[in-house]
Amino acid sequence: AYPLDYPVFMVAPEGKSKWRAEKLADLLVLYGHPLIVAAQSDSQLLKAKSNYFFPIFGSVRESFSPLVYHIPASILAYYLANKLSRLPFMLDLRK
Repeated sequence: AYPLDYPVFMVAPEGKSKWRAEKLADLLVLYGHPLIVAAQSDSQLLKAKSNYFFPIFGSVRESFSPLVYHIPASILAYYLANKLSRLPFMLDLRK
């Protein structure tokens, strides 16, 4: 993803896909992307590689993870849009 200094937000729930998130985190750090991760609080490898870590406390089954893991993403999206003076769905760009 370009530009290389653009931050990447990774949602990494526990389960079968976690190994892929860890491999992807390696590549993102290698290419110089700032990495923001939402993962289980005990995910030491992802915590060590991330620039900012949103810990998810408690045990969440992988099938229910979308109900929990969207919360940090929504908060980050709000503050980023606010900082960039953007409205949802690019309404600020419509004429």
